[in-house]
Amino acid sequence: MEFDSQTLTMVIMVGTGFVLIRLLPRLLAGVPFVSAKEVQLRLEAGHSVVIIDIRSARAFVGAKGHAAGAVNVPLRELSGRLHEITSKLGPYKNDAVFIIARNEEGTPTAARALKKAGFTDISVVKGGFNRWRAMNHPMETETQPASS
Repeated sequence: MEFDSQTLTMVIMVGTGFVLIRLLPRLLAGVPFVSAKEVQLRLEAGHSVVIIDIRSARAFVGAKGHAAGAVNVPLRELSGRLHEITSKLGPYKNDAVFIIARNEEGTPTAARALKKAGFTDISVVKGGFNRWRAMNHPMETETQPASS
């Protein structure tokens, strides 16, 4: 099968577009992306870790639950609650803060907001809650949102 220059250009553009779509959230976040396993290993080692789940309150308390010990601050509420978050989580500003979403959507916005609030060690959980759950890491379910 022969490719003419126009077909080859199209294949390169589509391939580049695909790579950019996959990498864009990571570039926009401006923070490292770490595996769910790495977060779990830090927890098991007794490191001071904060997990901020930016899914909706409904998803957080839903049947699937959430990562054990996670704090729920829905992405929609994050910028409006920065003062509250800073006052509640202020002592943890220099500790490892991991942002977890359903997948990775919304994490760049959350990372920038937390940086603006003065948090210094922010990372995003690769694959988000779906990956956390798939790896059978500790989960919790509750009837009240943690953000209330």
